[in-house]
Amino acid sequence: MSPNLAFEYALAICLAGALVTLLLSRWKTIAGWAAFAVVLLSSALVMQSAVRVLQQGEAARAVLFTIPGLGPCRILIDGLGALFLLLISLIALLSSLYSVKYMTHYEGYGVARFYPYFLLFVTGMYGIVVVTDMMFYFCMFWQLMTLPSFALVRYEFKKQENVRAANRYLLMMEISCGLVLAGAALVGSVSPPGELSAYDFEVLGKNLAVMLTADAFTAGAALLLFLIGFGIKAGMWPFGQLWLPAAHPAAPSPVSALLSGVMIKTGVYGLLRCFLWLVTPAALASYPAGAWGLIIAVLGTATLFFGTIQALKQEESKRLLA
Repeated sequence: MSPNLAFEYALAICLAGALVTLLLSRWKTIAGWAAFAVVLLSSALVMQSAVRVLQQGEAARAVLFTIPGLGPCRILIDGLGALFLLLISLIALLSSLYSVKYMTHYEGYGVARFYPYFLLFVTGMYGIVVVTDMMFYFCMFWQLMTLPSFALVRYEFKKQENVRAANRYLLMMEISCGLVLAGAALVGSVSPPGELSAYDFEVLGKNLAVMLTADAFTAGAALLLFLIGFGIKAGMWPFGQLWLPAAHPAAPSPVSALLSGVMIKTGVYGLLRCFLWLVTPAALASYPAGAWGLIIAVLGTATLFFGTIQALKQEESKRLLA
């Protein structure tokens, strides 16, 4: 089976599994094992796809579907995307297995609001690291990742602090998405009006090369928007302090594992994609790689330092990890 076909099957299985677990939600344990089976099968397909790409050294491309007026939804599974797919599938598999017994402990909360959202959350993370369009379809997968995870963070909705944490999480994720889309819009503005592929990675890379030479200020503004947008997602200081310590303790433990182990890593993926992969060889001469690298390194060091200081003051284990 080709890598792109295996990935498409994995997405379809997760989406169908969300419906199946909703129908089985009256029986917590059965729904849990069904969700685990779905994640096991989809993870096996995703891992096969990622390993094949890494072994062959050749990226896999495919068109998932086409929406009239928006163009085709293309995916690209390259070395970077394959590594993140392996990480997502592994952590999702372990989290789903742990959730089978863990979720039976909740009294007064049904799993109809857990397993379907869990599978949609995983689907969104799969899509966000392979979609090539940085505008419409990127936003679609971002929302597929954000909205179910918002519902999972506020799973214990009877606790007001959990609801507040979830609302803050949703607000920060939507701000993050808006900043990334604004950055893509700036770079895509170089393309002719109405071009459907204006926000594709390859087109944005060519546009960025032109902008770095002709309009360095706008190019810098776009890269800054990418940095802040994906920095919020990655929990980078000072943005992570606004939502991470509140959202992680509020979510059930299997979801906390996905949030800290995988979801914030999609922000790291975005930074790598925009600051390394988006820069074409033609843009290297005018791309201030050293300056951006220094900025990211300083913010990363500050994140490590302040995160460690705050962790030393925490007694709650889930908040400590956040």
